[in-house]
Amino acid sequence: MTFNRWGTRIPLAAVALAGAACGLRRAHPLASRDGVQIEAAYAHPSAGDVAAAYFRIANRGATTDTLQTVINAGGGNAMVMNTVGGRMAPMGSLVLAPGSAVVMAPGGIHVMFGGLTRDWSIGDTIHLTLRFARVGELAVAVPVLPFGEIP
Repeated sequence: MTFNRWGTRIPLAAVALAGAACGLRRAHPLASRDGVQIEAAYAHPSAGDVAAAYFRIANRGATTDTLQTVINAGGGNAMVMNTVGGRMAPMGSLVLAPGSAVVMAPGGIHVMFGGLTRDWSIGDTIHLTLRFARVGELAVAVPVLPFGEIP
C-alpha cells in the first residue's frame, strides 16, 4: 500500500495502472531506426575492470531483428548475459520478434563489459554502439547512475 497526501491508502496496483495510463512506463527513445527503439539506458559504476549496462529494447516494426553485438567506444569487450538461478550465462545474440520488448535489469538480462581500460564513475556517460542484423548500428549514450537508481 501507498498513501496519498491526505493519508488515504491507495493499492500499489492502482498506482502502477495510473502510471501506465499516463505513459510513464514508456520512455522516450534514445535511438530508433525502422521500429527498433532503445529506451531508458543506464549503467552503474564499474567494479575493477568489469561493469554492466541495462536498457529497454523494443521492436515496434513488422520484422524480427537480432541484437548481434554491443561495442563500447571506450574499449573492452561486451556480451549479452542472462542471470538464471543466480548464475550468469552468455546469450550470444538477442532476438526481438515484432511487437516485443526486452527490459534489461540487474539480476536478469544485461550487457556485461570486461577488460575496461578506465573506471565508470557516477556522472560519466558511456558511448555504446548496438549492432542489429536488420537495422544496423544504433549509437546510445548511457549515463552511469548510483546503484539502485533507474531512469
